[in-house]
Amino acid sequence: MRDRTRAILLTGVGTIGRELLLALVRRTDYKIAIIIRPRARRTAEERAARVFDEIGLTAEERARVEVVAGDLTLDGLGLEPTVEARLIASTEIIIHTAAVTSLTADRALCESVNVNGTANLLVFAGRALGEGILRRFIHLSTVFVVGSGKRGVVKEDHLAPTPCHLNHYEWSKYEAERIVRATIGVGLPVTILRPSMVVGDTVTGWTRDFNVIYPLLRLMSNGWISRFPARPDARVHLAPIDFVVEATLRAMEADWAIGRTFHLTSPTPPTVEELLACDEFFPAGASRPRLCPPDQFEIAECPPRERELLESVAFCFPYFNLQLSFETANAARLMPLPVTDADYLRRLGRYAVESGYLRRIAA
Repeated sequence: MRDRTRAILLTGVGTIGRELLLALVRRTDYKIAIIIRPRARRTAEERAARVFDEIGLTAEERARVEVVAGDLTLDGLGLEPTVEARLIASTEIIIHTAAVTSLTADRALCESVNVNGTANLLVFAGRALGEGILRRFIHLSTVFVVGSGKRGVVKEDHLAPTPCHLNHYEWSKYEAERIVRATIGVGLPVTILRPSMVVGDTVTGWTRDFNVIYPLLRLMSNGWISRFPARPDARVHLAPIDFVVEATLRAMEADWAIGRTFHLTSPTPPTVEELLACDEFFPAGASRPRLCPPDQFEIAECPPRERELLESVAFCFPYFNLQLSFETANAARLMPLPVTDADYLRRLGRYAVESGYLRRIAA
């Protein structure tokens, strides 16, 4: 049994962070410390209790998790000095998932959380390496650090010197990864994971969060969008949530993963045309939107209600017109890569319907 005074420090309890927390508690014998920022009228403990309820932790499992009130955007992570000193001495692994992930977030917020928050955590990690027992810093990045406006093949152990970012999220994750990669040269044991768009479970299609592709597909399946600016052959890069969690657990124990970057995505992603051909996302009798060449599409020409809806999801247009592919050699060495084929899409669609997120019949 591992020394229970040794801990994994986890930042972030969003889509990936929550599932990692559950897996770490149930599949490892580490003590888990999570940094949570008090918000509005809710304390860190109250916010954590809601997360514990959501993921179904037992009382015994909750006792394995230390809730630490802090704020990554502040010097010293906003920790009490005695708490900071204890964590520096006892943290064996840091898993950094905390981030602003909204594609419409403003630059100041993205910079504060994604860039400055990461820089502050790296200062903590440097002290933990020098004064404690730290043996790994795992940084959750994104395949889109290259920028969704870029073209070509993206290498894993490489950060493009000339990215083409189309939103502040991409820019901030690029800057965060840039400063993380800089610490590799000074000895920090870094592993970088770059998931693509995180969606449902490989086998069941299950998800807690209907994000990324799901809101757009709901608009489409409801018949509220009759046209959409996308290339039919553009690839939709998906990463099943269970694959991302398993890859993280394996990466933190693989010595050869130090200093390496992993693209957590399918090597054979479906096309936009294949996604819209999946009957499970559309009720019987529902029509699919007509795909229009992006350079010929004008939102202003759409009817008022449709124009309003399209404007609300315009931020996601680039992700359905990608001209990118991602090297996955490191990821394939780590574990079997996911297959996101027509059968997988059907599983995603079926779960979205069974959960009530998508309707069953046409209106």
